[in-house]
Amino acid sequence: MNSEYQIIPHTKAQLRELYGQPEFWRASWLPFTRLRLKQYLENPLAAEEDVLWLNALHQGRIVAYLGLLPDLVLDGDRLVKIAWPTSWWADPKHRGKGIAALLFDRALELYPYSCVNSATPWARRLLLKRGLYKPYATRPRSFWFLNLNPHTFRDFGIDNRLFRLLQPCGHALLGRIGKARLQAWLKGLPTRQVKLEYVSEPDPESMEMIRELARSELSHKSPEVLAWRMNNLLYSPLLKGIPRRHDTYFGNTGEEILSYQVKLWSEEELVGFLNLLVVDKVLRIPYFYLKEGFEAEFAALVGRICLHNCIDVVYSQHPRVNAILKQYRLPHFHLKSYPMEVLVSPALDFLPSGRTVQDGDGAF
Repeated sequence: MNSEYQIIPHTKAQLRELYGQPEFWRASWLPFTRLRLKQYLENPLAAEEDVLWLNALHQGRIVAYLGLLPDLVLDGDRLVKIAWPTSWWADPKHRGKGIAALLFDRALELYPYSCVNSATPWARRLLLKRGLYKPYATRPRSFWFLNLNPHTFRDFGIDNRLFRLLQPCGHALLGRIGKARLQAWLKGLPTRQVKLEYVSEPDPESMEMIRELARSELSHKSPEVLAWRMNNLLYSPLLKGIPRRHDTYFGNTGEEILSYQVKLWSEEELVGFLNLLVVDKVLRIPYFYLKEGFEAEFAALVGRICLHNCIDVVYSQHPRVNAILKQYRLPHFHLKSYPMEVLVSPALDFLPSGRTVQDGDGAF
């Protein structure tokens, strides 16, 4: 073990005490915020003795950390407790010194049953090379570009002077073209009338339908977990002009954020439940439940949201969402899609294959 670094585990009970210590949060070198910690503390599946954070200390300072999210996965009718590693971060000055390996070794000691739903290519190679995880499933990570979104382009490494100079004109032009295309597309889309009902969290009526549709998912769904996930505290928008705390891989979401939970009704029948999240003109659907036969109605709903909210990008990791948007040909000028692997620890060999992982599951 690299004796230069000390790995300190923190249980939920210990983190709750830390949350209430004002002097701790005054340190300028902290890589996380109280808001992020609070989201871990409110996880309804985390017991008081569960370790939720691993901090790597160097000379008394936190130079890396790894969050751990307890969850339940389905093995037939049996529920198995696992953990999702999340919020990976290391100080750039200390990268390349084996801290990630130390953190993950300790994480797997605590949680032999573990899943990873997203990772940088470097992190994924490390986990697979060391035999800590194995591939389980692949999700299509798709970006449906309706316009030039500077935040998304920045994530893809496109942020030069030429792009910043041309983006406003290009955005205005593509916006006018895209609006006309969406309007024409919606007129030609054969749909039945579907009504929306806004809710703050899944109610018993919604959960009855969700349980039926969630049988093919890896992560077990309960009202408490879905309410916690869909009302994620980290969806709180950032203020422009205020410096960010150190970004983690699963970092801050954005500056303009809207989050909704909606039930879809066709006459008197509940046909869908959606978690809709708009971040800096990017539409995401972290949780998606829709009965068969209402695909056109869902496509039309996405189109109307894009039209009236000036959406630049529709982002999805759900195979059925992507299949519907392709089937009904959502107007866009570019589609970028690439596979995102879900990894599981070798101890989870017993899991049935082919389970779906929603965008809202796992890491945040």
